[in-house]
Amino acid sequence: MTRSIKKILAVSFHTPPVVRPQSILFGKMIPEWIRQGVKPIIASYETPEKWQIGLPIHYVAQRKSSGNILKRNFDQLRFYNEEAKKLSNFAKENEAEIIFSFANPQESNII
Repeated sequence: MTRSIKKILAVSFHTPPVVRPQSILFGKMIPEWIRQGVKPIIASYETPEKWQIGLPIHYVAQRKSSGNILKRNFDQLRFYNEEAKKLSNFAKENEAEIIFSFANPQESNII
């Protein structure tokens, strides 16, 4: 007998109200998951407008790169490690059983 999925951590750094193809798809997909009994939690880029969907959302700061290549690479690695820890804690606090990540931006897959 298969066990039903309770909670999914959905990692899509572009979410509504941002107008991008990925965001529009995500905005349609999440309500459908809710109708099917899945309880998603979301990780998204921090934006001035917030998505008012009534679900737990973890906001990720948009990373800015500057300096020479070694400094950028070090900063990027540190950012990914710190964000991975935060997302891990967010997933544990909300009892997420599966992680679903969109392909773009690549940061969501790397983390």
